[in-house]
Amino acid sequence: MQISTILAFALYAASAQADSISLLEALRTQANATKFANFLEANPDILAVYSSSAVKTVFAPSDVFFTALIKRDSSAQQKLAYQYTNDVTNLQNLAPPASSGAIVHTGLPAPQAGGTQATVSEKVEKPANGTFRFRRDTGIVPTTGIRMLSGLGNSINIIKGDIPYSGGLIQSTDGFFTLPSALSATVNSTGLSTLGSLLNQANLTDTFDASSSITIFTPSNAAFSAAANSTSNIATLPNLLSNHVIPNFLGYLPALVDGVVYKTLSGDTLKITINNGVYFVNGAKIISSNTILSNGVAHVIDKVLVPTPTPVTTSGSSSFGHGKSVIGAVAIILFAMLVV
Repeated sequence: MQISTILAFALYAASAQADSISLLEALRTQANATKFANFLEANPDILAVYSSSAVKTVFAPSDVFFTALIKRDSSAQQKLAYQYTNDVTNLQNLAPPASSGAIVHTGLPAPQAGGTQATVSEKVEKPANGTFRFRRDTGIVPTTGIRMLSGLGNSINIIKGDIPYSGGLIQSTDGFFTLPSALSATVNSTGLSTLGSLLNQANLTDTFDASSSITIFTPSNAAFSAAANSTSNIATLPNLLSNHVIPNFLGYLPALVDGVVYKTLSGDTLKITINNGVYFVNGAKIISSNTILSNGVAHVIDKVLVPTPTPVTTSGSSSFGHGKSVIGAVAIILFAMLVV
C-alpha cells in the first residue's frame, strides 16, 4: 500500500473519530475546558440547548480563564446564550483575507439589534506562541491572532480553534463575551465622559438608548476638547450629536463599505473611506471599533462630525437687492427725460 494512501486513510480515520466525539468529551479532552463542560453537565436544560442541532459553534472559555457562573439568573442565561452561534464558524470565517473581520450572530436574543446579538472578530498580531498546526486532536492555533469584540468595549481571544465535535466546532477562548449594554452605560464604562455629559445636556440619552439598530460614531474626549466651539451652543447640540448616528443600520466594521454614503439622524451624510485597512468617516479616523451595544454598535473616532452648514439667505439682503433694481430703473427713466 502506498504511503499516500495510508496517510489519507489515517486522516480520514482521525476525522471520523473526532466528528463522533460528544461536546462534553471534546471540551474536556481537546479544548482544555473541563470547567465549562462540568457547568453544562450540572445544568441539563442548558446542556440540552448546547447539544441540540441548532448550535454549530461553541466559544468555550478554557479552564485557566473560566469564571464560574454562580447564579442561575437571567444574566447567566444570557451570557451562555451569547457563547454559541447557529452557524459553523471556523477560523477562516473569522479571519477572512480581504476583510477586517467577520460578524457572528449568536444565540442571544436582541430585539433592538436585528433579532440576535452579534460579536465581531478582529485580526490582530500573531501570538508569541502562534504556530499553524493542522491537528484534528488538538485543534488549530492560528498564525493570525483572532480577537472577538463584545459589550462595554471588552474582547476575548481565540487561543485554539476549529476543534471538532459531533455537532460542529469549538473555539477555545480566554474568557466569556461581555453582555452588551445600552449606549449610556457603555459610554460611562469606556471612559467617554464628554459624550455622556453632552448627551445629558441635549436630553438625548434616553432617545439614543431606546433607538433600535443604530450605528454611532463616538468622538473621544480629546476630539470633543479640540472642537469645543462646536459643542458650546446648547441650541445646536442635539443636531450635532444626531449627526453621529446612522439609524436603522447595524454598521459593524466588516459591514462598512469604502465609498458608501450613509444618511445620519440629523439628515446630513457620512461617507466611509478605507485607506490601507484604516477606516475613516468624513475624514475622522476610527480609532477603536465594534463596541457592541444592546441596540447597535459604536465606533470611537478622533474628530467631531460637524454637520454641513445650511446656506441662509436673509430677508434683508433680498430687499436690498430689490431696492437696487428699483433705483436703477428710476435712474434710467430720469436720464431718458433729460435727453428728450
